Amino acid sequence: IQSEYEQLQQSSALLEAEIEKLKQAPAKPVPDLDKQLREARDLKNEIEMLRAEKQKLLDGEASSKQKIKLLEEVQMELVKKEEKNSRYYDDITQKFSLVTKERNELAKRVEEYETQRRYEAEEMASMLNDRNEYLEQLEKSIMQIKDDKDKEYLRK
Repeated sequence: IQSEYEQLQQSSALLEAEIEKLKQAPAKPVPDLDKQLREARDLKNEIEMLRAEKQKLLDGEASSKQKIKLLEEVQMELVKKEEKNSRYYDDITQKFSLVTKERNELAKRVEEYETQRRYEAEEMASMLNDRNEYLEQLEKSIMQIKDDKDKEYLRK
């Protein structure tokens, strides 16, 4: 658009120079009035054509300026959306970081809890083993005492 705009300005300047040149050109004495009239009409038509071309270039320039303004507005909107997106991304990243931290802390607490439960289970199993061994010893002692009493009773 900028390139088109510059080309239109250059063409407009060339046309204006051509119009000035035609206005300042010395009139040649021509004996034939019809010929002079024809040349005058041709010049008038050419001037009108040049004016139309100039207007077209001016309209194109205005259109180009309008397009440039529209593009600038669109670019500003894009910048705003990019900033908003950046803030949103930063917010999400921060929240993700917090969630990850909380998850890691929970995993650590779960691991500590499971370790504690394993330790307590091992303690309980050890206590049950000790109790079972004690009960077996007690049972053997009772059986021994009973056998001893039976032997003593049989002796008597």
